[in-house]
Amino acid sequence: MLRKSTCAALALGAALALAAPVAAQQFSADMMTTTGNGGSGPVRQKVFVSNGKMRFEGSGGHGVVITDAAAQTAVILMPAQKMYMDAPPATGRMMPLLMTLDPNNPCPQFQAMARQWQKDGGEWSCKRLGAEKVGDRNTVKYEAVSPKGEHHFAWIDPKLRFIVKTEGEQGRGMELTNIKEAPQPASLFEIPADYQKMDMSEMMKKMRPGAKPPGG
Repeated sequence: MLRKSTCAALALGAALALAAPVAAQQFSADMMTTTGNGGSGPVRQKVFVSNGKMRFEGSGGHGVVITDAAAQTAVILMPAQKMYMDAPPATGRMMPLLMTLDPNNPCPQFQAMARQWQKDGGEWSCKRLGAEKVGDRNTVKYEAVSPKGEHHFAWIDPKLRFIVKTEGEQGRGMELTNIKEAPQPASLFEIPADYQKMDMSEMMKKMRPGAKPPGG
């Protein structure tokens, strides 16, 4: 099974691209995600992007998340077990984030997504801060502030129409490095034919205290 920290990082990684009605550039990159204070430390992953589809791989290929914004699907692959399962509901709520965005006007998309997440009402503010380099990429930096006064920053690559860096409260964030623009194989975004689907409800029942082991 996947480690909890790996699952969290993969799910967080899936939330770091943002929506717009334009197909994404095709590219691969290394991604480092930090979960902030109290987390398990930085997690390194590989990300592949192709026209609204994304693949996130944990270290060594252990633990894979595939998302398809057009189909509104997100699945977790477990290569060692040759199994897969639907991603948690929270990932589904992030589906609007799984495509590219307008680097000149992303604020309406940020604010629409925030309205889906927040429970205490209030509107997020959002503003453009200006051009800034992230590694060797030209980006535009934006700041979003929550109703509670929490500051979050995003750096958008206009060429990729994609976020390449985020920075939030308590050290949370991510950054893409080693970006390579190139067509990505379609097979990266497909569930292998020999994988079986895991029934999460049955698995949770078997994990309950007093449950009989399989065949018991």
